[in-house]
Amino acid sequence: MARYLSPEWFDDLNAAARQRTQPAPAGPARLSLQQVVTGTPDGDVRYWVRLDGGTVRAGLGEAETPDAVISQSYQTAVGVVRGDIRVQTALMSGDIRLTGNIATLIEHQEAIRGLDTTFSELRERTSY
Repeated sequence: MARYLSPEWFDDLNAAARQRTQPAPAGPARLSLQQVVTGTPDGDVRYWVRLDGGTVRAGLGEAETPDAVISQSYQTAVGVVRGDIRVQTALMSGDIRLTGNIATLIEHQEAIRGLDTTFSELRERTSY
């Protein structure tokens, strides 16, 4: 069982994404997201998620030119990945902070929503 945000977890995430690759209903999205998770057991963690033509990839580190930066605490991130916290609720409460090109995020909201399916496949195979 891979630990959340570990290199092994990203390997599992990318494997799950490869199995689910398909263009979004509104067309293939091109989007780069930088995630910042603060207060993890290993300190702050930065990782990126890229959607490109129906494919999804993720990895530790910095996105080259992110369309948006999403920041949240480890507690919030775990709640979202487990499905206990809805992203919209966390955004409205300020538990998730979003900066960047909001218009691009709105344009690709269906593709972004589709990421939940990939992340949800890891829920039972992840330790927190």
